[in-house]
Amino acid sequence: MAAHRCLIELDTAITNGVPIVALNCVNRGYDFVEAVDFMLHLETCLGTLNPDALVVLRKNNVDPIRLAHKLHSVIPNIIAIPLDVSASNNAIKATMADLVKAVKTATPMAIAVSFEPWSTERKRRDSIALEHALGAGTIRGTQRGRMLQKLERAEELADELRVAQDELHNAQDELREECKEHKAALAKKDAMIERLLEKL
Repeated sequence: MAAHRCLIELDTAITNGVPIVALNCVNRGYDFVEAVDFMLHLETCLGTLNPDALVVLRKNNVDPIRLAHKLHSVIPNIIAIPLDVSASNNAIKATMADLVKAVKTATPMAIAVSFEPWSTERKRRDSIALEHALGAGTIRGTQRGRMLQKLERAEELADELRVAQDELHNAQDELREECKEHKAALAKKDAMIERLLEKL
């Protein structure tokens, strides 16, 4: 299933209080710390790894930042059931039994912290991480990607602002010229009217 579809389903489940059961496929490259960081900075990580997913999320009225809040608040608190497909048949059967039990007994996970304080805390943590990384002289991994992306976006915004300011100045100049032309035209009309009145 495409990643963006999974994200939309997770958003729907969390929003509507549908229980979620996590299954961790052993030795398939899952890293809990990286996963938590990915969920915490979903919009920037997706922007780097899968920009199309962001487009699909927004088309389905899913705000990536608010989805990051939901995922980061809920998913890390779910205890995943480990599945090792290379294990013995008995071990796999036992895992399946655990999975069935988890599905039957699962309950919705509540979001303990609302969006605004979560967002504020995220910004605070990112600021501390940036200061630490710059102080250490190194920025690595997704953290580096996020920060570089923010810097690039800041530069893009600065360029856009300069272009907008230039366009505004040009528009003001054009408007001033148009005003001069209108004033000149009005002056000519007034002169013509005065001459016509004198003839009458």
